[in-house]
Amino acid sequence: RFHTNLTRLKKQLRGCLSYDGSKLVNIDITNSQPYLLTCLLSVDIFERMEVGTLLKKYSSRFDNEKEISRLKNLIISIQKKEDTIKYCNWVREGKYYEELSDEIKKTDFTRFKNSKINSIVNGIPNLEMNIDWREFAKDATMSTLFSHNKASSYNLHIRIFQELFPSVSKVIRFIKKGNHRALSRFLQK
Repeated sequence: RFHTNLTRLKKQLRGCLSYDGSKLVNIDITNSQPYLLTCLLSVDIFERMEVGTLLKKYSSRFDNEKEISRLKNLIISIQKKEDTIKYCNWVREGKYYEELSDEIKKTDFTRFKNSKINSIVNGIPNLEMNIDWREFAKDATMSTLFSHNKASSYNLHIRIFQELFPSVSKVIRFIKKGNHRALSRFLQK
């Protein structure tokens, strides 16, 4: 991702831009971060893209070939799990956030009522509340991808993601272990 004054410009104003008399266009990849994560959920893509070598740039932990081998074995063990397949299908169809928000709406939030999480989220969401569920789904995904692994102990969004995608979460947690920024750097380069 390349950030400039142009890319930070409000969406409504971008349509007014031109260069040398020609209108500019922008391209947005639907659910781009979840899409990029899929290359860490298939051993074929992992090998073809030499992801192990790429991860070395973002975490010295992966300088150790044993760690790359452990990650590869983890991917092999989860790539055919139901939640991994569901995650990848939703992403490939470009409906990831919509599907995830539908699943989140079905969550029984009352089980978090007396937990450490409840004191942090100012009450437990329910269907009667005016909640943007798509935004909730996006927050769940971004929090899972970019927060410390220990954040799952107090972050409702991450807990929900982990429950819906336990296998995908294992890969995410493995990559972030010791350096939570490694995954975000990998996904954004």
